[in-house]
Amino acid sequence: MARLHAGGLLAAYGPFADGSGSLFVYETPTLAAAKELIAGDPYQISGVFESHRCCQWEIAKVNPALFPGTPS
Repeated sequence: MARLHAGGLLAAYGPFADGSGSLFVYETPTLAAAKELIAGDPYQISGVFESHRCCQWEIAKVNPALFPGTPS
């Protein structure tokens, strides 16, 4: 995670508060590139992930007060 984050490929990640799973937001040029990251993830390879869903997300607006240093 640290390598992906430092490389600008992982925008945000963390567990859901209810313990039901986690959310990973990748910054990739294509959905296929994001799927490649998931396929190479050590947790995916070792079967830790019970399931996953990968879909494209387009940011409509960012509140810069909540994300300091992020352009709106």
